[in-house]
Amino acid sequence: MAAKLTINENGVLEKAELTDEKGFVTQDSVRGVGEREFCDYSILTNVTIPDGVTSIGDGAFAGCDWLAGAKIPGSVIYIGDKAFYDCYSLTDITIPSSVVDIGADAFADCNSLVSVAILGSVTRIGDRAFAWCESLTGAAIPGSVTSIGNRAFFACSSLTSVTIPAGVLSIGSEAFSYCGLLTRVMIPESVTCIGEYAFAWCSSLTSVTITSVNTSVNLGAFSKCAGDLIIRVPAGSCAEQYASENGIKYDAM
Repeated sequence: MAAKLTINENGVLEKAELTDEKGFVTQDSVRGVGEREFCDYSILTNVTIPDGVTSIGDGAFAGCDWLAGAKIPGSVIYIGDKAFYDCYSLTDITIPSSVVDIGADAFADCNSLVSVAILGSVTRIGDRAFAWCESLTGAAIPGSVTSIGNRAFFACSSLTSVTIPAGVLSIGSEAFSYCGLLTRVMIPESVTCIGEYAFAWCSSLTSVTITSVNTSVNLGAFSKCAGDLIIRVPAGSCAEQYASENGIKYDAM
């Protein structure tokens, strides 16, 4: 196994020329992975990013069709837009507690991704970060997250459970739409806004609990869900008004 690496004076990996058919391990001197450095390397099957790297650039590993394993060290703070986009052989990923921001489309269209462990300090899950991850069965979102982006988990058709922690302020438009196996959702009191069509077309969704009287529920947030969907809402809340106006069964608490 061998790779020729070009590293600039700031420790950012600018170029890699792969010389084998198995993948590569980056060198300890690397401090960042530049934009689209490894995009479309179909021969790349595994990557270990060394300690000290603080960022994974936009599109860095996008389109690496056979990338089955990626080890992200505890020094990484930012995972860029489309960093692992369309890596359809990637089966699991651990996002260390050092990461504070997951960029847009970072893991989108990773069709074989079954397990995601998001640890510690992430505050933002970007737009479409895990969209179209058709094999993803569960998503444990850490309490540090304040924002779940638009279409963040869009069309995760195998998703059966999701934990939205206290501290999340907003759930983006279509964030969980077309998650056809999702059955129940608890919206914590911290959430001020549920975006348009956030849970639309979740055809198995039968139970939703919204705990705050002030949580706004936007257009179509729970449209096209299971016919026996019941939303539990505080009496006199914005959510009660939404359910009443849209003909959705509700239980006022």
